[in-house]
Amino acid sequence: MKIGLDAGALCADSTGQFGTYRYTQELLWALETYGSPVHSYQAFAFCDLHYDSSIPVHSAKPSIGWTKLALPAALLIKGIDVYIAVNQELPGFFAGKKIAISHGLSFLFHRHMYYYDYHRLHAQLERYTNKSDYIIVSSERVRNEMIRYRPDTEARIRVLPFGIRAYGPAEAELTARPYFLFAGSDQPVKNLPFLLSAFKSFRNEHGYQDVELILAGPNLSSVPDGVRQVGHLNREKLQKLYSGALAYVTASVYESFNYPVLEALTAGCPVIGTSSAVIPEMQDAVTLADSKKAFTAALRDAYAGRLPKPDRVAIAERFSWRKYVRSLEELFV
Repeated sequence: MKIGLDAGALCADSTGQFGTYRYTQELLWALETYGSPVHSYQAFAFCDLHYDSSIPVHSAKPSIGWTKLALPAALLIKGIDVYIAVNQELPGFFAGKKIAISHGLSFLFHRHMYYYDYHRLHAQLERYTNKSDYIIVSSERVRNEMIRYRPDTEARIRVLPFGIRAYGPAEAELTARPYFLFAGSDQPVKNLPFLLSAFKSFRNEHGYQDVELILAGPNLSSVPDGVRQVGHLNREKLQKLYSGALAYVTASVYESFNYPVLEALTAGCPVIGTSSAVIPEMQDAVTLADSKKAFTAALRDAYAGRLPKPDRVAIAERFSWRKYVRSLEELFV
């Protein structure tokens, strides 16, 4: 069968290489590595991409009205049988099977944090819940939310947690100070003010003035003492930071998956997070702390080496791209 998928997220510049960008990268690698030879995979984007993959990436232009005109035309010309809406956006017309990847319903619960994107995301949600043959979600949390929102989708939903490449610990980044790590965007939903406040309280206590909080990705105009922003980093540099961190920290008010948590765990790095930032499938492997007081206490425990090291091998087996691809391909027939 000929399988098409949306690779438009890879058109993002360095300021947008989070979320669906990372997922698209990893999915292409997983399909290339574990995909069945009976299927022919082809990706489609609205920009010129020179992507290092055996899966061809076609440029379907123009970008204006891409899903209404250029994409459906390209799918028809290439004879695509199944289309995977990696970024939740279905083509305007397509006669084959349609599989939508949902990236969560955060915008419904925290509309004030999606001032510019709410109407676009809501329109996407309406289209894929109405027209998809299957809807893939990354956790039971999202499945339950989707069913509450649209009960008629229950039979079409499949829970497929993302996979991880089994990198394991890398050579730790050499730093002058011990550090905690956050990696991701500075969108309001990431709740960085909570992280900064908890870290400031921790660092103000006696004996912790040598500790840093490294932010990989955000570009904040003002940060407390001890916070260092290093900008967007590639996977290899991030692996080094995960391997050397006291703990990875996250406090998002909503996450449908939170890929950096999985990356940290499989690098052997303890994780401290709020329950809203960690999906239920990973909560048994992290230290949960929902209040500022509890979060600060967890930072002290991490500094003292009292947090248990994650079983990175077991976690990598649980979150497997091989399993993901196998389950995904079962939906094609």
